[in-house]
Amino acid sequence: MFSNPFPNSIFSLYLFFLIDPIPDVRGTSAKALGSLVRGLGDPIVNDLRPWLIEKLGDQACSSAERSGAACGLTELLIAAGTDVTENTMLTEILPLQNHPTASNREGVLWMLTFLPPALGEGFAPLLDASLPALIGGLSDDSEPVREVAMRAGRVLIRSHGKLYFDKILPPLEAGLFDVDYRIRLASLSLLGDLLSTIGGTQILIGDGDTREDIRRAERAQAQIALTLGMEGRKRVLSGLYLARSDNSSVVRHQAVQVWKTVVSVTAR
Repeated sequence: MFSNPFPNSIFSLYLFFLIDPIPDVRGTSAKALGSLVRGLGDPIVNDLRPWLIEKLGDQACSSAERSGAACGLTELLIAAGTDVTENTMLTEILPLQNHPTASNREGVLWMLTFLPPALGEGFAPLLDASLPALIGGLSDDSEPVREVAMRAGRVLIRSHGKLYFDKILPPLEAGLFDVDYRIRLASLSLLGDLLSTIGGTQILIGDGDTREDIRRAERAQAQIALTLGMEGRKRVLSGLYLARSDNSSVVRHQAVQVWKTVVSVTAR
């Protein structure tokens, strides 16, 4: 049960809608909560923040409730300012990435789903500290944690992939050779998202043999070479090529789809 710390105030309504099953309702409620916090200032921030952090890892809460808590906490931190946001993430949220309970680990990843696009460039100082939590979540024993980690990874790539590919790319390349096939598969999926973002294209679904598919792959290949440099492009494509011979069929299939997205003619 998502208990309410402010049962007799206007916050009761906002907190109630933070746990609504519909994501748009949770998002709108979180934004309204952030606006209210901006008007009321630090006292209410100090009351709400620890409660929302507690709900992020509450085993009695559902995944939707943790998502709502993360969305609300994101808006609250943004309203409180950059210093509060960075300090809270570095000292209270990210240290929970290795918590023994899956609910806490999932809560961290929900924060990494909402915070990067909300902060924009302001998330850059937190990138280095956040990537280990995201990559670790991809191989978590808990399936819900893995699902949220993948969601967070895709959000991070969409919001910061073009500008900060140099930080995001190395752990994904390393993940291609991990002993756990789940990490290899997840790393391939996210690497495909990153390369398609850089190349201005989309991951192919199908054979990719039409003229239009080949033209798109050629354009993507040129843009990737321009962004990563020739050595970086060769290194990434080498990893992809090797992944096409992985001993896991799902990894091989994903590698082929990513390969066709960014390589127009394999023989060439």
